[in-house]
Amino acid sequence: MLLTARSFAEYEAMFDLDEQALDGRVLDCCAGASSFVAEHVARGGDGLAIDPVYASSGTDLASAISNGLGAGTQIIDQHPDAFEWGWYGTVERREAIRREAAAAFLRGRRSQPGQIPGRRATPAASRRPVRRPGAVFAPAFHLV
Repeated sequence: MLLTARSFAEYEAMFDLDEQALDGRVLDCCAGASSFVAEHVARGGDGLAIDPVYASSGTDLASAISNGLGAGTQIIDQHPDAFEWGWYGTVERREAIRREAAAAFLRGRRSQPGQIPGRRATPAASRRPVRRPGAVFAPAFHLV
């Protein structure tokens, strides 16, 4: 499993998001270390990020995020022509965006001990919120 860290800006670009698309509850499935929902909530939106990895301890999760950042870069290094660089521009910019998204995720987790920032949950812990009506946008960015 490759645990990735993506930013709100990456989601905006990938899904061509605008205010109308984000008007309502957002459900981010397989969110990984993404800062998307945390940033969305900080901007006044409503959302929930779900990932089985959220059941991991803080140390295990931080290690998985670090490993994911390195593995993602390695994949790109091995297949540079298969990657679309139009939005990122350079390898360095992509890595900087991913590092900041991961850092934001980890800062939020540390600032809310016992909770996952930006309304995050494991699938088992989130059954009630997920089943509530109103999820209007459900990205599965990590599967695209």
